[in-house]
Amino acid sequence: MCLECKSGYNGENCSLTCESGYFGRQCNERCRCSQDEYCDPARGCLCNSTIDYCREPGYILEGNMCLECNPGYTGKNCSLTCTYGYFGRRCDERCRCSQDEYCDPARGCLECNPGYTGGNCSSTCPSGYFGRQCNERCRCSQDEYCDPARGCLCNSTSDYCREQGVSIERIKEKQPNFLLPHVCST
Repeated sequence: MCLECKSGYNGENCSLTCESGYFGRQCNERCRCSQDEYCDPARGCLCNSTIDYCREPGYILEGNMCLECNPGYTGKNCSLTCTYGYFGRRCDERCRCSQDEYCDPARGCLECNPGYTGGNCSSTCPSGYFGRQCNERCRCSQDEYCDPARGCLCNSTSDYCREQGVSIERIKEKQPNFLLPHVCST
């Protein structure tokens, strides 16, 4: 009974590894590796773990594979996020963000989250304003406060403001717009 050799082996009793430059089942596939790679008899071209750039910032060695860091990361073994103001692969792209944007280390300039403004989105909206770029004006009742991200929210337990952090408008929508008749018992 004949058994097929494992990938990377051939010959009688599967005792021989593939000749240099060949790989795979029965060693039938030819490696066409770059100067930074070697021909593994079982898997083909793999990153040479002795390559200098695999030890440089911006790369990580995983097994025999030399991988570039994901966008937003650099340093030895991709352990550092980009310095503020830089982003992308190897953190070599510079952010040029507008007033209401921040520099995301992976993607570059992004719009501030609702409720934030200013350079690096480090300031909350001015009092009385909320939303994206703080463009919305709060018109809150005495039972509400102006949340910089969401607008007017409850701050007490008045008749209209039973749930803290919920807008009065939402509570009013739940109320019937008529009075229920009072039934007397006899």
